[in-house]
Amino acid sequence: MANYSKWGQCLCLLLCLTASPLMLSAQQSRPWQDDFWQWVEADEGDAAQWEEAFDQLTELENHPINLNSATREQLERLPFLSARQVGDLLEYVYRNKAMLSLSELLLVKSIGDDVRRLLLHFVCVAPVERQMPTLRLDSALLRGDNTLSATVSIPFYTRKGYRDGYLGKRYAHTVRYQHNYRDRLKVGFTAAQDAGEPFFSDRNKMGYDHYSYFLQLNHLGRIDRLCLGMYRVQMGMGLIMNGAFAMGKTMMLQSAMRSSADIRAYSSRSVANYLQGAALTMRLSDHWRTTVFGSYRPLDATLNDDGTVRTLLTSGYHRLPAEMDKKHNTYRWDAGGSIGWHGKKVYVNGNFVYSHFDRTLDPDREGAPFRRYQAAGATFANMSVDYGYTGDNISLAGEAAINRHGHLALLHRATWHPATSLTFSAIHRYYDKQYTALHARSFSEGGKVQNEHGMYVGMEWRPSWRFLLKVYADYTHFAWARYQVSASSDAFDTKVVCEWKSRNWMLDGYYRLHLTQRDNAEKTTLYNRYNHRLRLRLSRAIGSWLSWQTQFDGTSVSIHQQYWGYMGSQQLTWKRSAFRLSGRMGYFHTNSYESRLYQYEPSLRYDFYFPAFYGEGIRYSFLASATIANRLMLTAKLGVTDYFDRSKIGSGKQEICHSSQPDLQLQMEWKF
Repeated sequence: MANYSKWGQCLCLLLCLTASPLMLSAQQSRPWQDDFWQWVEADEGDAAQWEEAFDQLTELENHPINLNSATREQLERLPFLSARQVGDLLEYVYRNKAMLSLSELLLVKSIGDDVRRLLLHFVCVAPVERQMPTLRLDSALLRGDNTLSATVSIPFYTRKGYRDGYLGKRYAHTVRYQHNYRDRLKVGFTAAQDAGEPFFSDRNKMGYDHYSYFLQLNHLGRIDRLCLGMYRVQMGMGLIMNGAFAMGKTMMLQSAMRSSADIRAYSSRSVANYLQGAALTMRLSDHWRTTVFGSYRPLDATLNDDGTVRTLLTSGYHRLPAEMDKKHNTYRWDAGGSIGWHGKKVYVNGNFVYSHFDRTLDPDREGAPFRRYQAAGATFANMSVDYGYTGDNISLAGEAAINRHGHLALLHRATWHPATSLTFSAIHRYYDKQYTALHARSFSEGGKVQNEHGMYVGMEWRPSWRFLLKVYADYTHFAWARYQVSASSDAFDTKVVCEWKSRNWMLDGYYRLHLTQRDNAEKTTLYNRYNHRLRLRLSRAIGSWLSWQTQFDGTSVSIHQQYWGYMGSQQLTWKRSAFRLSGRMGYFHTNSYESRLYQYEPSLRYDFYFPAFYGEGIRYSFLASATIANRLMLTAKLGVTDYFDRSKIGSGKQEICHSSQPDLQLQMEWKF
């Protein structure tokens, strides 16, 4: 019976893959999530950072930027815009006084079809008020737009922890509320509950396990922005402070590591990478601008026997009594700021961050070589200077940072546009092995702004709207030991991305080689780990109401032996007026966890799903949404993963005593 089920599912997949090319199409029409994912999917970075990206862009979709009044800082929040494209947009509006229609984006030559398609989701064109009216909080709170959403995830299985150990039920749910008054005021909150966490019980007497809340005021005289509650701060290129999401290497070819100072309200369900208190950005004059912030927030930590902190935790899970004991057992003060001069083509900023813990950080630095230079102590301070120049065909930017012990981190990038269709980029970074910055997130191979010296070069060529070629190569040297690497080591990463499209078809794909080094079993020498990845994807649509996508992924990993894997998938989407139906089905087969494969799967708003597949099995999902009177959106998603090579899924408290894992997600979003 099991064999019949396996081959029956495979036959259904084969029929889908065979039948879909019979459909004819006109122009593709897709949600922005699918378009944006074309830029970042192959980078396979930290899933949490992409979730932050999707969360920020979803908020911008609900409240688009008015191009006629947009500032450079507002446009730089869109990660797919390059510095040149931001400048060209501002220059076009300045020269023509205003945009009358979004169709004028066709006249901005540096913005290609793919970027324009994405941009339309996040911008609008509207008249600009000559004089900003006085903001009255009473009227602003009574007027404006309100958005209330609720999401619940229902698993049709029981993990071992729910029978013995977990403090809560198996359902995860989130409630979000946000009020916006024009571009002047934003206030709201998010309440989030992970599966297995107590709800109105145990230590969560106030209901949800995590709350975020914020108030943001804009354009208050010389104060550009004031944030109260929870917020994020970005300064420079991220060497001392980056509350924005970090991007992968392919995305760097487009954004080219823009440097900026920015604050914004925090509305995510994640418990990491935010500050709590107050922050403001102020214009001192036409050229001078300053940002200051202060924060005091709780953290989760694993403690040593003497009460010092062994490890800071960012998962946010509080399902077990041991996890609940670690909740908010440590507190951190943060303060800092930035002051900068900005001319038409040149800018320079000075940045400072100070942090203090109520407990001393004391990781087990003697237990393993790679922990030798982890952050330790109770007080931390970092300073940096970031600077840049943007010309007609070339742009330069850099940041030089230092910690309180005098150790350096340096990052510089150069971008050259010899022609509208051609871009060259180069990024050099040097992060000392003893450099520590608690809030740093920037371009890196090892995932941290520490113990890294590397050079990245890339090229993007678009000879016509039909064809796109991206190529990059990145070499990195690690002077000190890393996890599973007990000596200095090297890494090399290169990738080629191609895209071809006609009026009715789109074919894209990439090849990536990622070479890293690891210890042998005796830790006496290093061996090379070669990771080859290949993707081919063919897409077509019928007008704006029906589209399909066929995708193949393959991987080969060579360590001391050969590992391999592949996955074929098919997606079909139907859209009519206020209704949308989408189905996705894929078969995967790998011979090891080492050769696991990743695929992005469309999901609910504010949600991000980027699972890893290994072993042998099939994954299928169905997504349905309906919008009623442009105010109420109802969405449901059913996803199932069936494994052919195992009788249970997971281990420990997360173990499922079945070979199938079905989940249902429901979401309601009401605008009023």
